[in-house]
Amino acid sequence: MDPDLLNDSRLIFQSAAARARIGPPDLVDTVVGPLARLAHLASTLRPTKGAPWTASAERIPFTTKAATVLSEAVRQRLGLDDVSPVYDLAHVVPTKMNALVFSVEQPTIESACAFVGGLPLIMVATDLGFEQLSACARELGHLLAIGSRSNAVNDAHITLRPRIESSFRRGPPEYFATNFAIELLIPTPGFAVALRRVRELLKVKNRALGDIEMLYLARVFGVTFLEIARKCERARLLPLGGAAVMMKFLDEKFGGPEKRANDLGLPDRPSIAFPLAPKSFLAALKSRIGAAELSHAQAAEVLGTSEHALSAALPADPSASEGLWQ
Repeated sequence: MDPDLLNDSRLIFQSAAARARIGPPDLVDTVVGPLARLAHLASTLRPTKGAPWTASAERIPFTTKAATVLSEAVRQRLGLDDVSPVYDLAHVVPTKMNALVFSVEQPTIESACAFVGGLPLIMVATDLGFEQLSACARELGHLLAIGSRSNAVNDAHITLRPRIESSFRRGPPEYFATNFAIELLIPTPGFAVALRRVRELLKVKNRALGDIEMLYLARVFGVTFLEIARKCERARLLPLGGAAVMMKFLDEKFGGPEKRANDLGLPDRPSIAFPLAPKSFLAALKSRIGAAELSHAQAAEVLGTSEHALSAALPADPSASEGLWQ
């Protein structure tokens, strides 16, 4: 690895860690080191074709309206209609927007995104389970906002775990990214159609919205109960603050929304496969390993995975994934 480029990557993520108020220094190193090494490797392997997609040449404001407009533009870019869920977000973002998406081992942070030398990256913690989808969507929102402010060259954002974030005051960027993710993953027309069908299926007669319909909808769209509840707030189906009240109710009375949904026998959540890395990245990586420019063990360490898992992820034919990131 080029020491100067690696140091540049570290400085980018150190600045993001400082803004997120990550500390003490040893914890910063634990977070920044792996992210910087992965970003540096991606910068080294990137192909020459394709440029990152940008939503606007102007600075994106951190408003709810801007988040909604941006989500609609992104869905159009991804070739999505305004009804369907988007379970394969981590797969289509690299191909349609030329932003790399990685699954990383990071116990301290939930997700991160960055522009490193103009290369856009999204990293999502592996252990989030189905919540990887929402985390990826939020970081995409951060990434697009960053790109409109820093000329898409060198900048980063880090999202802490909720238990750590309690001491960090959420600001406009976090609220913007959350709103963007909700609108991207739960488009209003699709939400209306799904709500109507769920209420018909459950034979709901009461006009008031209940927790069972919302739990069902959360599974339909692959998001959390809280995200569905916030969508209901925005649609004025719940009063302001109702999402937090219902979340507290489910936590205290039923042990949480997922336990409540399972106890009710609701359909299982859809299987959402999150890739270790984009296919073209893995193809380029395999070529470098084959050329002895990087060892298999070194590559696995940078990706934060085992050599066995990396071997399983590497394509059989690297030339099959040439061109744009996939």
